[in-house]
Amino acid sequence: MAEPELDLEGLFARQRAYVRERSRPGLAERRADLQKLMRAIEERADTLLEALAADLGKCAIEAYTSEVGFVLRDIRHALSHLGGWMKPRGARTPLITRPGRASCRPEPLGVVLIIGPWNYPLQLLVSPLTGAIAAGNAVCLKPSEFAPHVAAAVRELCADVFPADQVTVVEGGRDVSAGLTALPFDHIFFTGSTATGRAVARAAAENLTPVTLELGGKSPCVVTEDAPIATTAKRIVWGKILNAGQTCVAPDHVWVAAGAERELLEALKVAARQLVPNRPPDPEPGDYGRIVNEAHFDRLESLIDGATVFDGGERDRATLRFAPAIVTEASLEHPLMREEIFGPILPVLPYRSLDDVLGRIADGPSPLAAYVFTENRDVARDFGDRVRAGGICINDTVTHLMPADLPFGGVGASGHGRYRGRAGFDAMSNLKAVLHRGFVPDLPLRYPPFKTGIGMIKRSYRWLAR
Repeated sequence: MAEPELDLEGLFARQRAYVRERSRPGLAERRADLQKLMRAIEERADTLLEALAADLGKCAIEAYTSEVGFVLRDIRHALSHLGGWMKPRGARTPLITRPGRASCRPEPLGVVLIIGPWNYPLQLLVSPLTGAIAAGNAVCLKPSEFAPHVAAAVRELCADVFPADQVTVVEGGRDVSAGLTALPFDHIFFTGSTATGRAVARAAAENLTPVTLELGGKSPCVVTEDAPIATTAKRIVWGKILNAGQTCVAPDHVWVAAGAERELLEALKVAARQLVPNRPPDPEPGDYGRIVNEAHFDRLESLIDGATVFDGGERDRATLRFAPAIVTEASLEHPLMREEIFGPILPVLPYRSLDDVLGRIADGPSPLAAYVFTENRDVARDFGDRVRAGGICINDTVTHLMPADLPFGGVGASGHGRYRGRAGFDAMSNLKAVLHRGFVPDLPLRYPPFKTGIGMIKRSYRWLAR
């Protein structure tokens, strides 16, 4: 039996009416909404963990730390700081506007659309939702159809916590996403691929809707000869195997100083075998997740076909398990080096000139993250200065996402806009500028007909505009 067609315009109209009729929520109301959301997630933690296991094979510890616990941390952080975020932010008034008071006042945008991906289907819906609720908006959530168990759990959770017109969850495929992005939302927050991000931006432009795009890219990792190899290898492998490599900020490939290549390869092999001991045909998955579906599995398999596999890569299409694969001798023209891998395949390439590698990275599309392992502070500083990326992490991978108030986002092809913590609140707010003046004095030189020459105006502006 065919699913009934969704009345997306009707859903949007009801949310728009809800915003118009609802008085602007104050601090107490917003805190109450966040507390209700937090309690609901805490009470349903086991259900959410089961849904994450069903959709992505995530073990309970990984699912809690990267999804359930992660969003609870974001909500608690918002509750602790919301009062400060909501306060008007004073701005200095120049002499020409005195006596006067200037401030920037955060106010709700209205109705916000959040489109989530399948790889972190809870975190990447609820983290931006936290910012949207903190900012006082109504929200339409569109979870990924490729994580149906989490989508259903989020729908039920939101239905129990919020009025339907305050937070609504719309499920469906690409046609539903396309229908939603064609509507005049006050903001669209999208996490996903660069290609789909372009389509979202084009649709939003028709309504001049501002967007936050959290995309991806080939996040490089550079290892210098002085890096402690065993620790470096373990941290790289850990970042690569999170969610079976299906992480937007996972280290995509590694550049290693030629003199340390062999030692790093052996250390990567040891680390991968230690962290993922259970591999096909072993039927027990252990703590390592699986690939989301057959199409993604087949894409990864086509990427690795014909590549030189130094270690790993055992896989089983029936269970969608794909062990970490360390690849060598990948040319820059190989698909592994041209496409975002988004899976547990790690190409390792030697370099002879660090300057050449940094230049190559700087000349390519800007990634969402970039990593360097070195004990040389000058090298670390140079890397941070020269590499244009959404985020930089030195001597680790992925953990730059952990500070709750460190803004997260991309640049160029990896997206634009920032969120989490205060940045998420600001992204979902209209930061309205307000100037309040008295009636006296009222300087006559501002009004025509002008009785002074431009020379005097230039001289006066040196102090009037201070």
